Amino acid sequence: MFLGSQENSSLFFSKNPIVKGTNFLGREALTSADVPQSLRDLRARLGFDFGKFDYAIVDGQAVAYDVNRTPTYGTLGVADFVLPNAHRLAQGLEDYL
Repeated sequence: MFLGSQENSSLFFSKNPIVKGTNFLGREALTSADVPQSLRDLRARLGFDFGKFDYAIVDGQAVAYDVNRTPTYGTLGVADFVLPNAHRLAQGLEDYL
């Protein structure tokens, strides 16, 4: 998920091949350095200032399978995940002031 220059990235784990907020078993926070440059390039080509990309790494390359201009956190839990990430993303609003 991203807003302006701010990014949040996580790796989600599930026994199901389709990972959803309702079936994930855990997650690992990633750093901006972990975000593939090809996704930033895709974001620039699409003109996204705010959004979320779901992707997988296939043979060492990022493959986007969902790009969304209206992302939500769904049922991922407010206290431990949503609020800290929302505060970080909110700093991206400064890019437009």
